[in-house]
Amino acid sequence: MDLSKLSMKKIRELIIFTVLLVVALWKFEVVIDVLKTIGGILFPFVLGGAIAFVINVPMSFLEKKIFCKAKEENKAGKKLARPVSLLLTIILAVGVVVLVMFGVIPQLTRTIASLMISIANFIPQMQDWIREFSHNNQDIMKLVNQVQFNPDQAIKWGISILGSGAGNMMNTTMSAVGSLISGLTTFFIAVSFACYILFQKEKLHIQIRKVFFAFLPKEKAEAFAKQYNIAEVYTDYEKLLTETAADTVYIGLINSAHYSYAKEALLHRKNVILEKPFTGFYKEAQELQQIAEENKLFIFEAVTVLHNEVFYEMKKNVEKLGTVRMALCNYSQYSSRYDAYLEGDITHSFDPAYYGGALYDINVYNIHYCVGLFGEPKDVTYYPNIGPNGIDTSGTLVLVYDGFSAVCTGSKDSDSPGYVSIQGEQGFMKIDSKPNIASELTTTYVDENVKERVRDAAGAMVRATITDHFIATEQHHRMTQEFLDFAKIIDEKDYEAAYELLTESVTVVSILEKARSKAGIKF
Repeated sequence: MDLSKLSMKKIRELIIFTVLLVVALWKFEVVIDVLKTIGGILFPFVLGGAIAFVINVPMSFLEKKIFCKAKEENKAGKKLARPVSLLLTIILAVGVVVLVMFGVIPQLTRTIASLMISIANFIPQMQDWIREFSHNNQDIMKLVNQVQFNPDQAIKWGISILGSGAGNMMNTTMSAVGSLISGLTTFFIAVSFACYILFQKEKLHIQIRKVFFAFLPKEKAEAFAKQYNIAEVYTDYEKLLTETAADTVYIGLINSAHYSYAKEALLHRKNVILEKPFTGFYKEAQELQQIAEENKLFIFEAVTVLHNEVFYEMKKNVEKLGTVRMALCNYSQYSSRYDAYLEGDITHSFDPAYYGGALYDINVYNIHYCVGLFGEPKDVTYYPNIGPNGIDTSGTLVLVYDGFSAVCTGSKDSDSPGYVSIQGEQGFMKIDSKPNIASELTTTYVDENVKERVRDAAGAMVRATITDHFIATEQHHRMTQEFLDFAKIIDEKDYEAAYELLTESVTVVSILEKARSKAGIKF
């Protein structure tokens, strides 16, 4: 019988499972005792997680509403925001419990007692009315007279209802509190763990992801590696950085993970190719730039527009336009996740916690065009359309330069043909496609050799112009050129070119942060 390696593996697993099952049934009491012991050890941590889950909602609300400005303005405010918010949340929770115990419950008890007395007074009146209207009908009166009401008994009954209903909640709460008090160690561990989760929830999320992916089966990754002749496969990021012979890592994770993963790679002396947006915060981008430059490492932002033949052509032709007076960029694409977002299913691309939104996800391409052609603007203003959770689903960004403004529109909630249009006193240039996949450029500029005016199609007198139409070389994939550029820069150790690109990426992050902050979008 010809058995494959996969079949043999499955047979071994089946045998091991069967043996373990037999042993578990044979020593059932021992297994139960072991499970109880493990459960006792894990209980404080499960309880701490539950406490953190409940407290996180009001704590996050207080942190955003009360300390958002303080966090942005100074470091002390940023450090104190979460501890103070947690303390206020705990005080609020204790206040609610005290209010229920000493305010709501006694008032309910008094209300029930008053109600019972009213019922006791009402029943004799009701019997008299029935006796009068029934003309002392013996059968009816027999039934009526059976109605008896003892207010004291009723009050006891009401209190018992309260105890089994609303009071049951208090009984449960008090029971839980009693259990906690009886096990001070458990309580201390649970609260400490809850505080740790709440203080370090962002970092913890990343750590959990690392652990999760570390235990994923490697079969799919190995199959992919075999298909493309990839020599190494890792499911542990730190192990990869420590052991791999590769000098460069590509980080294509969610936006909020860019900084931490890139920093870790740089500290392990690896070059980094980092997906757009570079980082979520300007200080993070500056730190990565500093680490890279101090250690003679390369870090690139993988944004296709800067490595596109059309963009190179625009940089060469922009002088033909004379003094620039206007720039218009539009990248609008109805997101495949927008319908789910409207239904309340919030994916990372629409989640502030993951640095989602139209500005960081899609308008960033437009910003790169403007910074690459005109440099850093004097001022920035963003006019977003805000969704239910405070994220921008679309918006218009205005970049103010000397003598003109650049208007950048990015949308994930609606569609429009993409374009980039630059207008100067001597001409204009235009891309009629989405900025990140531009393949053609039209440049129209005044013909200095023809001084006479000519008529356009509408009969108006206009200047004679020359129109150049540029078509980029067809690429196998839109990302091909940027990776060729990265490889060339690394191989030739062209730090000047690398750090010029890096400076632009840091500048773009600065613009993103200013725009977001002015618009009131909180990460």
